[in-house]
Amino acid sequence: FVDKGMFYVRIRFGRNELETIDKMILIYDTGQKREYSKTNDR
Repeated sequence: FVDKGMFYVRIRFGRNELETIDKMILIYDTGQKREYSKTNDR
């Protein structure tokens, strides 16, 4: 299961793979990458 979204998320959260997958699924589920980026723009 390798998609563009996964790549994008993996680059941002490469340390925590578990959290990465969780967040990636959340992004795919909601389909709002922009909001996700805004929320995680620390």
